Amino acid sequence: LEGTPLPFVECVSACEGNVYGPGFCDEDHEEQAKAVWDVNAEYPLMMNGVEDIQGCKIAAKDSDYKAKWKAFQALGEWVCVPNPDGGSPITAKTSRGHGPGVCGTVALYTLSKEKGSPVIAQFQLDTRAWSQEASATTHLCPTGSPCAGGQGCIQPYAVTVDWPAGEELPADWKAGECV
Repeated sequence: LEGTPLPFVECVSACEGNVYGPGFCDEDHEEQAKAVWDVNAEYPLMMNGVEDIQGCKIAAKDSDYKAKWKAFQALGEWVCVPNPDGGSPITAKTSRGHGPGVCGTVALYTLSKEKGSPVIAQFQLDTRAWSQEASATTHLCPTGSPCAGGQGCIQPYAVTVDWPAGEELPADWKAGECV
C-alpha cells in the first residue's frame, strides 16, 4: 500500500505506563492518544482503548448515545433482528465491547453465513477497534470450537445497524428470541 504510514509505534508509545499494558489507552492518556491518532477515525482499526461496561471512556459518542445504551440494555439477553441477507429474522445474543464506529454504534457479527450460525448484536462502548472484545465472545466461539478463547485469525462478518437518532430501537428489532 502506498500513502501515509499509519502511526502504529506512536500510538503504542502514547499510552505507555498505563495499568492495562502496552497499546491500551485509558482516560488518563486521552490527550496523548488524540495527539497521534484520531479516535473517531473511519480508517483502519488500530488503537486499542479500555472499554467500560458502564460507558464510553475516550472515544466519540453517537449523538443519541445515552438513550441508545439504555434501550439496548433493556433488550435483555436476546434480540430478534432482520436478517441482513434477507429472509426470516434471526436471533442474536446481545453483547457489548469494541466496534466499527463510535460509542453507541451497533453491529451484527457472525463467523459464518451458514444458516443457524451464532450471531451477536454488539453495542460499541469504546474506540473503533475489533479485537474480539465482546461480552458474548463465547456465543460466537464456544468451548471446544477452533476459535475458543477469542476469534484468533478468523475475520468476522459484520454489518453496522442503522439506528436513527430519536428511534427507540433499530427498525423491526424485538426483545427476545425470534419465534
